[in-house]
Amino acid sequence: MSDIATNVIVDGTLNTLIGASVVTWALILVKGVQHLRISYHHRNFSKRFWSAADIQAASQLPDQHGPAPASPASASRP
Repeated sequence: MSDIATNVIVDGTLNTLIGASVVTWALILVKGVQHLRISYHHRNFSKRFWSAADIQAASQLPDQHGPAPASPASASRP
């Protein structure tokens, strides 16, 4: 192989590895932030759940995604 071809292969491999490393670290950071946010919301919900007066009050707690879901028994049929 010529020196030019070798340089292209080595440079391409190095750039690919650097790119993969950047993507990997970006994913690690994004997933780390997601984990921290979910842990925070889980702790808050867990505290509210266990401090509820009874299971009915706990089932009415809103989560971070909106109001508490209606029970299936109270759902109207179409």
